[in-house]
Amino acid sequence: MTNRIECCPVDIALVSEQVVASVTSDSLTLFSTECSTVLETYRANSIVNVYADEDHIHMIGAKPLVYTVDVENSAVESKEISSLAMICCSDFLREENKLLLCSEDLSNKVVLLYDVNTHSVVNKFKTDREVTSVKFRSKNFEVMTAGKNGIWKIYDIRGSSQNPVSTQYDLGGQLRLQGHTGSVSYCLSHVNGANSLYTWKGQGRPQKRWEYSDREWFVGLLPGDNPDDTFAVHGFFKNAQAIITSTKNLPAHKTKYFHKYGTKDESGHFCMNELNKKTFVTACKTGIVVQSAEFSVPDYAKHTARLKDAVRKQKKRMFEDVEHKEMEKVRIRWETEAKKNEGLNVFDTHLSEESFEIGGTLGAGSFGVVFKATSKKTGKDFALKVMPNRCSVYTEKFVTERELLIQREVSHKNIVPMYAAFQTKLSVFFVYEIMNESLQDVLNKKKPMLLAVNESAWLTECVASGLCYIHKRGVLHRDLKHGTVCGSPGYIAPEVISRQKQTPALDCFSLGVILHRSCVGRTPFELPDGHVSDEYVTKCKYSPPVSMNLSVREVTTNLIKKSPSERWTAKQVLYSQLVTDFQHQREYNLQKLVRDNELLSSKDLNTCLNLPLTE
Repeated sequence: MTNRIECCPVDIALVSEQVVASVTSDSLTLFSTECSTVLETYRANSIVNVYADEDHIHMIGAKPLVYTVDVENSAVESKEISSLAMICCSDFLREENKLLLCSEDLSNKVVLLYDVNTHSVVNKFKTDREVTSVKFRSKNFEVMTAGKNGIWKIYDIRGSSQNPVSTQYDLGGQLRLQGHTGSVSYCLSHVNGANSLYTWKGQGRPQKRWEYSDREWFVGLLPGDNPDDTFAVHGFFKNAQAIITSTKNLPAHKTKYFHKYGTKDESGHFCMNELNKKTFVTACKTGIVVQSAEFSVPDYAKHTARLKDAVRKQKKRMFEDVEHKEMEKVRIRWETEAKKNEGLNVFDTHLSEESFEIGGTLGAGSFGVVFKATSKKTGKDFALKVMPNRCSVYTEKFVTERELLIQREVSHKNIVPMYAAFQTKLSVFFVYEIMNESLQDVLNKKKPMLLAVNESAWLTECVASGLCYIHKRGVLHRDLKHGTVCGSPGYIAPEVISRQKQTPALDCFSLGVILHRSCVGRTPFELPDGHVSDEYVTKCKYSPPVSMNLSVREVTTNLIKKSPSERWTAKQVLYSQLVTDFQHQREYNLQKLVRDNELLSSKDLNTCLNLPLTE
């Protein structure tokens, strides 16, 4: 089972035999190990390590943060460990859901045993400042540390947490890597350009198993058929191959290796994860390689070839799928357009993160996070949308630059203006005028969370007017609610869920849902528990309540339709009874003010209609 996943990971972890987690410095992506497709993506900052059990993924931040992702519910929770400074190394014991964290303070290094179920520290002890790696052995009370001073220590932390019992061995040089598999612990020492692999089974001194030069790389040991058998995963720099060799045969691996497979990268693999002696994955700068860990089969080469062939056939079926073909056409078109603009800088170079005082979060979604930010130069408040910077990928570069160019050209009284955009190595920033409140904020102030008919009419007119403007220019909005950065459950049209062609009609569907929400208090396809069923949305059997105003009902029933071609356009909404009656009432009130010779001002208009009118 040799399968490659194209990505640029910092660390990896197997969630199951079918799913692998890949983390970068600012995001987590779940991939299928069988067909390399992206399953889910989450945003997180400054991640250095990732671990997984059957139900959760745990990410360790350089700052003392532990992010936990509930795989089933797609929920992310973060916990700060206030007793730690910067986390320098860590490990995870999957069977007991325990994290091992090492942090350095002003005088020494501290090692903590952290229970991810209760989010609590269950043990803590001090160790040498020279420590660069901390690992579990087979049990949660056995801890190994390795350091720059060549000292390999094994702690038993069942006793005193301040002075645990330890056994230490001086391996010389610098200790770069350590781990445990089966009944064997191993450690890698570097002395004068040579690397030595030591193994230890809990008795006697560690034994030197292999010595190799800096022209080769070694990533770790895998368990064999019995606890004493182990296999090394290693290779040569400037040779895009990985080699699996029994530890007993390492000195003569050139002729006695167990298996070889291609890696597409000459810089070597830097991390590895194994699961249940079934599957293991290794990561390099250009991606992840998935490989079978079933070494007990009679002919391993045929075994991997058979699984590899199954993966190839599955990829072929995906490629032949009509939807997949269409997505590939779009991707190629986007990359072609992006290449045309290569070298063109569309960002503002006079701004940076240092130009703003960044405050609290205003909203978050699949495309990024929106923060409140204050200009240090003028003191004015703005909304700062932050997205991961993936402009090194042609497709992402085109999407980001397209959004930027579109928003620079858009100018309408009912569309939030964008003032500037800039980028750093990790993020892209869009600077917008800050909105005082979102639709949710307005509804939360109402009791029982409903708008009056004239308020709903004003809202409908404003949104429809803005949609007319952008639809004329071939632009789709895709998230009128503004509470998140892109499409939200309950507000997206059926064709989005079923992945059909998207047209301006999807924005009109969302407008209908917003109008229904403002008059009823919930979205039309919302279940009693607050969730939205995709099945109900795709069926789109909409029936407004009898208590709804007739003019409002006319608009919602003509917008919340399954077929995009049957929905009203934004221009038709502006000519609806709801909007025209409101406009006539506004003109009448305006004329009345003129007749009464009162001063016309925005305050007078607001008092007259009890609405935040625009000019």
